[in-house]
Amino acid sequence: MVFEENLFLMEELKIAVVSDLHCNHSRSEGGIDTWLLSDNMRRPVHQHPVQSLIDLIKKDELKVDLLICPGDISNRTDPQGLITGWSFLEELKVSFYASHLIATLGNHDVDSRGIHNKYDFLNMPRNLKDNFPFEFPLERKSFIADSFCIIDLGEILIFNFNSVHSHTNKLSAEESIISDDILENIKNELGYIKKEYKYKIAITHHHPIKHSNVGFKYKDKDSIEKGDKLIDILIEFNFQIFIHGHKHEPKLTIYNGLPIFASGSISSHMNIMETNSKNNFHIVELAPSESRGIIRSWDYTYGVGWSPSTSKIKSEIGFGAKAGVKDYSKMILDHFIFHKLERMNNVDFIETFPDFKFFPPIDKDKLFIELQANFEIVQEYSSGLIKEIIKTT
Repeated sequence: MVFEENLFLMEELKIAVVSDLHCNHSRSEGGIDTWLLSDNMRRPVHQHPVQSLIDLIKKDELKVDLLICPGDISNRTDPQGLITGWSFLEELKVSFYASHLIATLGNHDVDSRGIHNKYDFLNMPRNLKDNFPFEFPLERKSFIADSFCIIDLGEILIFNFNSVHSHTNKLSAEESIISDDILENIKNELGYIKKEYKYKIAITHHHPIKHSNVGFKYKDKDSIEKGDKLIDILIEFNFQIFIHGHKHEPKLTIYNGLPIFASGSISSHMNIMETNSKNNFHIVELAPSESRGIIRSWDYTYGVGWSPSTSKIKSEIGFGAKAGVKDYSKMILDHFIFHKLERMNNVDFIETFPDFKFFPPIDKDKLFIELQANFEIVQEYSSGLIKEIIKTT
């Protein structure tokens, strides 16, 4: 079987994902469980995750089209944390040369416990700034009133679900729900849109599918109720990726063909050690008109700064490979046999088999197992990329 390789070397959309800042003042109640304090100095640089990230962006000349934050900008509804956290994101938007900053609300951004306002759990996000959590006034009204909004950015469509819309008190904040009438409204609103888009991205804070933990301390009871039905609607309308926060463990799951990306946390300590994770930020490179792309990730180490990820998520993972594992393995073997090759380095391998980098981690592991019947594979540890492939049979 022969597959036509489909590279997207041009036109990919670049999205920086900076989630779960959990910013608060050092004297706020509940203790310190974040690296990102609103009253911290910017030096030493690598003891401040945002300033360290700004330095990395400048050094590596990182540029993106969009900056997305999937919520929990504040920590424990700390007003100073929300004010300062949002200003950090505005700085990052400028540093990345991003055209737009789009955020959603997390459970730490709303006053479900009535700490600061007993009558309006949305008092803080309503009154922060006119551009919070994004700059479009009509869409902001829809986001609050209807629990979701649809943002048209020309060739880009953003679906933003407010997964804390029902967190009006302490009891209701224990879960995230999406009712049948909201699902119906979402489907109707998306159905009214006749325009074609190159890119269709969904974001929210809570996870739409179960996200298992190492132990029971952080038992998963707050995934979006009926999140699977929301995913079905997004798939029906050809969304390419669903990005969420909340779980401080970065993870890519392919659910009925739709990539679900849990983006981890840029600076929180909570649930990090328990999941063997680190703090992360990411750049998603998304191909036009299909669920296909690359996610590049960086780790933060306090006092050291940002570096390509070697922890829970590799520095580069893909999604959207066209071929199946067995067929692709056979294609590689047939190519070696036909051209009488003994070995290939990474550059030649990726040039010849570019679809390889779009295999998601679980399928790439299966592909390696298939290949090991005929090849010795030398891998780069941090990225999982092939350094060299050597024919052994």
